[in-house]
Amino acid sequence: MMVASAAILSGVALSNITQSTCEQYPEHEEDERERIRINSKLPLTRNFVADVVEVCSPAVVNIVSVGNGSFGGMVASAGSGFIISKDGYVVTNAHVVTSSGDGNVVVTLKDGRKKSGRVHSMDTQSDIAIVKIDDKFIDHPLPTIPFGISSKARAGEFVIAIGSPMQLQNSASLGIISATARHASELGLSNNRAEYIQTDAAINVGNSGGPLVNLDGEVIGINTMKVKNGDGISLAIPIDIAAVIINQLLQYKRVVRPYVGLRMANIIPVQEETDRSLSFFRNKKKSSQVPPMMNVDKMQVVVLDVVRGSPAHLAGVQTGDVVLNINGKEVGNVKDVLSEIGLDVGKTIDLTVRRNGDHLKLTFTTAPETARPTK
Repeated sequence: MMVASAAILSGVALSNITQSTCEQYPEHEEDERERIRINSKLPLTRNFVADVVEVCSPAVVNIVSVGNGSFGGMVASAGSGFIISKDGYVVTNAHVVTSSGDGNVVVTLKDGRKKSGRVHSMDTQSDIAIVKIDDKFIDHPLPTIPFGISSKARAGEFVIAIGSPMQLQNSASLGIISATARHASELGLSNNRAEYIQTDAAINVGNSGGPLVNLDGEVIGINTMKVKNGDGISLAIPIDIAAVIINQLLQYKRVVRPYVGLRMANIIPVQEETDRSLSFFRNKKKSSQVPPMMNVDKMQVVVLDVVRGSPAHLAGVQTGDVVLNINGKEVGNVKDVLSEIGLDVGKTIDLTVRRNGDHLKLTFTTAPETARPTK
């Protein structure tokens, strides 16, 4: 078999998980775009960008954290964030606050008022953190930004990045969504299985942790990074994914990820590829012709290893099984499996696999990652 890529299904698996508190779009809508226009919270005007910024920016903050450096001295880092509750919970990137040795940060509101805060919790794997503004500095309910539904976003939609690039607070930049699900592997991040919203809205140093908002004034992403030496290629964590992390951090101050005990890979059957290559060279007529590319439409997901005692092992999954279907959805690559499992512990997973020509249905429940055997 030809191995195209491999993934270990035991850590984070990011998927489009719609936040339950958000309004759901109705199914079978005859004209979705017209419905969105009519029901838009911010009807479009000639100054539609300014309207969105005016509504959202009061809830966007600047965050500065200070800690001890590796070789002595003090190290300061700054970024952005946005308020998600009237009592002062703020979402930002974990890398914005990791330098805060004692957990203390300074939060600056749009009007310039500075508030003391502490790092409530963080998850470095997803690069999301929660900061809590000190209650004694909150004299009235703080402004917030509602969450949108990032899985409904489409390439080409206008978006606005708000934050404090280069410590220039209250900055906004307009762009479009370039891609709705840019996988980390496409960016050369081999140890990262995350997916990002790609945008050409300017995201620079200091924008990290700020909101990427749609024209309804809703957060659809958390601005995270830009591609080095790439103009107009910026990335944001989809809010559907972030919402799951945020909820866990608020409740437990940590993220418990699902564990199933599978190692899988995308493969293309060798015989099929061999036949295609031989056919090409046998029938080659012009030197300008090039060999055929791998036929990704024929890609299969094969189980490379099953951890003994894991949920998958107890359900009967075996090495060499070809995964055809998961929870009623056809599987074309490992990413499909990861997305369906998501971040839910205790979720029932129905797998249909092919083994020795037979189709078998196997069922297991995702366990917390703490159930993973230690070496």
